[in-house]
Amino acid sequence: MKKLSIVLAALLMATSACQAESWNFMFNKDKIEQEVEAETKAPENNLKAHIQAIYDDVRKNYPADHSEPPKKVVDLDATYCSSDWNRMVESVVEKDKKNKEEVGFFDADYWIMGQDWGDLTPVNIQVTMQGQNRASVSFEMDPMGGGMKLVQLEMVMERGAWRIDNFIDRKNGLDWKENMREYLGR
Repeated sequence: MKKLSIVLAALLMATSACQAESWNFMFNKDKIEQEVEAETKAPENNLKAHIQAIYDDVRKNYPADHSEPPKKVVDLDATYCSSDWNRMVESVVEKDKKNKEEVGFFDADYWIMGQDWGDLTPVNIQVTMQGQNRASVSFEMDPMGGGMKLVQLEMVMERGAWRIDNFIDRKNGLDWKENMREYLGR
């Protein structure tokens, strides 16, 4: 009988421990779900922070008071754009050099979506992942003080970091990469 009591006591203690674990899981369930959601959203959140950092550097290149023309504090294209984008821009610049009597392709600036600039702060950043190595990022900014523009950046993972592979001005329907392809006859 003494052995039976000891076995029953051990069994009761084991059951209590399992029940306590169950209760802990139930109370921590929300926390676990939040952690899983945060991990799932990590690439989007990282890209949002990355876009903010990129446009911090854009603002360094474009003095807010317009006291001077844009300067290359940071070589934005080399630092933040894909190899394909940079090759295409280089080809456009080379073609423009050969056609000296024409204005050239770049009559506006794709970083600021215009010729003049005002507030270059991206707001309402939205990220759409398109697999592990591609994403589309959209945001609004008021680069010329005349109203918000919807900007879309096509991003690619390259050389261990997210790089801009295309700039698209959604408000005016301007796809920079597509227009460069047409200009180059590709």
